[in-house]
Amino acid sequence: HRPFAGALGAVVGRRLPEVGRPGQDVSILAGDDVDPATGRLLTVAELQQALQAALAVHAQRPRHPVTGVDTPPALLASGEDLAAAAPPVDDEALPAPSGPRWIARWTTPRTKTQRPPTAAPVTPATSMSAGSGRLAPAGFVGAAADVGWAWLTAPEPPRVMVCSAPGVGVEGTRVAALLAGVMGAARPTLAVDIGRGMAASLTHLVCGTSAERVSAADWLPQDPTQQPDLTLLPAGPSGTRVVQTGTPLWDQIAPRIPTRIAMVTDLGLVAHDDVRQLLVGHPGPAVMIARADSTGVTAALAALTDLDAEGLARRPLLVLTDAEGARPAALRAAQRLAQTAGDGVVVVPKSRELRACPIPASGWRKDLAGSVTALVAGLAEQDRPSLSLPA
Repeated sequence: HRPFAGALGAVVGRRLPEVGRPGQDVSILAGDDVDPATGRLLTVAELQQALQAALAVHAQRPRHPVTGVDTPPALLASGEDLAAAAPPVDDEALPAPSGPRWIARWTTPRTKTQRPPTAAPVTPATSMSAGSGRLAPAGFVGAAADVGWAWLTAPEPPRVMVCSAPGVGVEGTRVAALLAGVMGAARPTLAVDIGRGMAASLTHLVCGTSAERVSAADWLPQDPTQQPDLTLLPAGPSGTRVVQTGTPLWDQIAPRIPTRIAMVTDLGLVAHDDVRQLLVGHPGPAVMIARADSTGVTAALAALTDLDAEGLARRPLLVLTDAEGARPAALRAAQRLAQTAGDGVVVVPKSRELRACPIPASGWRKDLAGSVTALVAGLAEQDRPSLSLPA
């Protein structure tokens, strides 16, 4: 009897939890073949009758209001095969039951709500460069992103410098790598690493840990009139190329880069005299990275004051990096303090993406995507005269 009961359980599965003769509190699907009331073994004929009764109830079951079917195809096919193989049973020969002739308790399967598929991020038509035909990265959307993408893909390529205010955990090189990835998605871009620190190399953050750093002294041709070959430099996922150099070679690099190539330069700490000189003489937009706490913002404001005294033509966009995940109250206090400078402030939140090598150039978490969009849009606003953006 048990093999037959096991086969029955395999056929109807969990949709027929209990089927039995009147007055028999048994579960055929569990393999029970003993009537607990009398201790009598159920016969094969009784098990076959229970199966046919279950199939009859199943055939009369109303159709599902959503799917429009009354039984899974596999279950119906298997049930019909077993029913056809079972010998005919004369229902009139069975004794008349006092209650319902057949007891069949059905467990209604739960219908899982089907959520509509999540649509891929839609890039507005204005976020496409007519010259390059490149689309903005996933997550780089919205009105501010349209302004930023128009600036990145404009005929005049952006030249951005990134400096770090004094303080531990400023994360300036990581923000420079993030910006370099976005710029590389818009147009051919060269990232220049002037930072003196070796712990967070711009080459590794843009291209990956397996990339070998290339020095500008080895990369630049001996002939000063010859343009260097960018294909000799390591490239990141978005196509951005990276070169390692120092401030003495800057005057040889900048004039020899083709005018169609965008550039982002990681200057390192603004406390160094040569870094301040490059930043003061830079005509384009710039970024100053500070730690997202009162101490970090105070150091950044002091550095901006010193730069103003040295003749800074254009104040950098202030970016606060919350690498350690500051408490909301402390973060708000740092933002209010930073806004006393009178310029816009961008906060880069703590994120796994900024700890990756290479740092991804798209598909960021929502809060990081908003920071990237605000960063690029803020730089576009700084460079408004050259871009001729609408007010």
